[in-house]
Amino acid sequence: MKQNKVIAQKYEVKYQNRNQVKKLIVMAEDKKDAMQQVTSKVDGKIISVKLAKVSFGEDISKKASQLKSQLKSSEIKTEDLAVLYKQVSVMTGAGMSIVESIKEANTVTKDKVLKEIMDTCVVQIGSGKSFSESLIPFEQEIGRLSVSIISMAEKTGDISEALNYLIKILDEINQNKRKVKKALRQPIITIIFMMIAMATMIVLVVPKFESIFAKLGSDLPMATKALLFISDSLMDYGYLMVGSIFALFFLNKQLRRKSAKYLYETDKIKFKIPIMGAIIKYGLLARYLTVYNALNSAGISISDSLDTAFNTIDNEYMRSIMMPIPKKLEKGGDLPSIFKDTGLFGNMELKMMSSGEKTGEVDKMIEEVAIHYKNVFNDKVDNLTSAIEPIMLLLVAGMVLFLALGIFMPMWGLASATRGK
Repeated sequence: MKQNKVIAQKYEVKYQNRNQVKKLIVMAEDKKDAMQQVTSKVDGKIISVKLAKVSFGEDISKKASQLKSQLKSSEIKTEDLAVLYKQVSVMTGAGMSIVESIKEANTVTKDKVLKEIMDTCVVQIGSGKSFSESLIPFEQEIGRLSVSIISMAEKTGDISEALNYLIKILDEINQNKRKVKKALRQPIITIIFMMIAMATMIVLVVPKFESIFAKLGSDLPMATKALLFISDSLMDYGYLMVGSIFALFFLNKQLRRKSAKYLYETDKIKFKIPIMGAIIKYGLLARYLTVYNALNSAGISISDSLDTAFNTIDNEYMRSIMMPIPKKLEKGGDLPSIFKDTGLFGNMELKMMSSGEKTGEVDKMIEEVAIHYKNVFNDKVDNLTSAIEPIMLLLVAGMVLFLALGIFMPMWGLASATRGK
């Protein structure tokens, strides 16, 4: 079960040293943590530990900082994580302890949130926890995959090699995100500019025709009435509409962080969006199979390999489908049949894995399927722009047609009426 992130607070610790009572202010998660920090820094007997008084200015600053952190994205950039892990990997590989490696790597960490997380981890490791245990409260920020692979590395004893593998996965995730963003950039920019142009026409041009349209009274076409309604709404409530869009964006972000049910439902919608749903599906399946196969081939148990591969999936709807796999395997099922039950794998891929199961080369077949899904993902991303173009053309044509009919139809009617007189 996911643990909540513990917020550090300011504690005042009084201690006796050579018949003198002294006090020290520390940032700690609880009284026990505060005592451990002071004991490690000074000699003396602890007398009392209590929450330090917070000034009005500090209180305001703290609340402002909390609000700012809520507005920020909850996840740390994969590039920053990869840089940190790379440095820790190099230093642990050279023989340095994990604590000293994290401290040294953290001196050049740019992300403030990541820096605070690593500082907390150093304290937690010093108090007896493992690196993976100290990362669990920050699973939302750094991702389940990091916690899972580091935990597995602590069991095998090779943290440096595991971090190098984690870096490769993070780099691949980052590259996939960049590919999708690059493919979507042109369509999104086109649609935004078209919407701005449309809004400008409705706000600046349409009102100038309103006096002409008024002469026709109730004889206005439906398209013109709709255009005038939109124009009046934008003029009177435009700022509210824009504010509502930002509010909905922020609300969606908060609900996805705090409501498991909402996160599941929105991920389910994303998974079933035409074109984009297939890209998400094949990208996640390729990553899942690649990680599972690499770990299993390296001698990691099937259950641990499946658990770690499962944590590469960042779509809650797909996670719910893949979650029962380890339990079904424990009951005696074989992977191809269990994968078939998920409904996510194609017949050809399932036949490949089944033949591998019979010939004893299931790992090789899973690797082939992973490569195939990776190629399908790349093809779909490369063709994303051309797949969206017809939709964009229809959207743009519809917007232009609506604007033209709304403006010119009543003018044609007025011209016909004038000629009839």
